[in-house]
Amino acid sequence: MWERSEELSRREREVLDEIRLGLTNRQIAARLGVSTNTINKHVQEVLRKLEVDNRVQAALHGLAVAV
Repeated sequence: MWERSEELSRREREVLDEIRLGLTNRQIAARLGVSTNTINKHVQEVLRKLEVDNRVQAALHGLAVAV
């Protein structure tokens, strides 16, 4: 699971960084200047690509990669 982060697009990595900070999809959308629907799609892709079930697991992945 941990090696899969290189499959993330640049935008997906940005979204993962924001998830790691504990931000909601609405907050991420505002920070990145896109719609909440767009962020919802990015989050779903991040979860799928990392093969995790939820944001907490994705955030843990983001922390492990950041270290």
